Amino acid sequence: MKPIPYTKAIAVGNDFLIVEMEALSINGFEPTTIPEFARSICDRKNGVGADGLEVVSRSGGADAEIHLWNSDGSVAELSGNGTRCVAAYLLSRSEGLDRVTIDTAAGLMKLDLIHAKNDEYMFKMTIKTAGVLESEPVALNIDGSSYLANVINVGNPQCSIVVEDFDFDWLALGDAIERYPLFPEGTNVSFVKVLNRHTIVAKFWERGAGATKSSGTGSVGAAIIGMLTSLLDNPVTVQTDAGDMLVEWADDLFLQGSARLIEKGTFAL
Repeated sequence: MKPIPYTKAIAVGNDFLIVEMEALSINGFEPTTIPEFARSICDRKNGVGADGLEVVSRSGGADAEIHLWNSDGSVAELSGNGTRCVAAYLLSRSEGLDRVTIDTAAGLMKLDLIHAKNDEYMFKMTIKTAGVLESEPVALNIDGSSYLANVINVGNPQCSIVVEDFDFDWLALGDAIERYPLFPEGTNVSFVKVLNRHTIVAKFWERGAGATKSSGTGSVGAAIIGMLTSLLDNPVTVQTDAGDMLVEWADDLFLQGSARLIEKGTFAL
């Protein structure tokens, strides 16, 4: 097996490994065996370590097509932070571009470059609104307690719970909600504290990856749910453990945040 080149990038504390599909194909990997590779390279003790693996291939109608595997080998439709990481990777190889289009399992994403310095890029990403306009409150009964949540789809499933503080075992609760029977394919979970009508603090449990310092689509889901339930006004700043992101809602959804390239290397099983 030939060593497989990778680029590691981080977007507001959420890290991803970017690999070209061509390099995987040369080594005999196909969609049925990529989950094993994802688990190996994303392993933080025996691999490179990351929250997820973004596999990049050519696209007929966009600058690239990407497929995302979580660190546990499961498939994810979309990561807002991961998509920005791939956009930074693409721009690092092509001078003069200020917009990148990327095909994902959740549709076409457009990322406009706001500014770049060294290996850090700031993007405003456009997310189409299809499938995100309804949010119904649900009661989740876990270990004898009931939690009122809102569920929504922003390209991937999101479950958001408003809290007064984070002085509880939100890690255990996030794990339980990810696997709750209401979500047969799992869900991402955000716990949200409202600071004012334009600002929230959020902590995230991501499907297939566990606790992460931030989540792009989680931020979008939490902000949109807040607007739909009249807790928040547009736009919304989402404060995470790794930094802030901005969510705007006009005809489309917009997510603004950074991405930084931090490492290049090769990996061999």
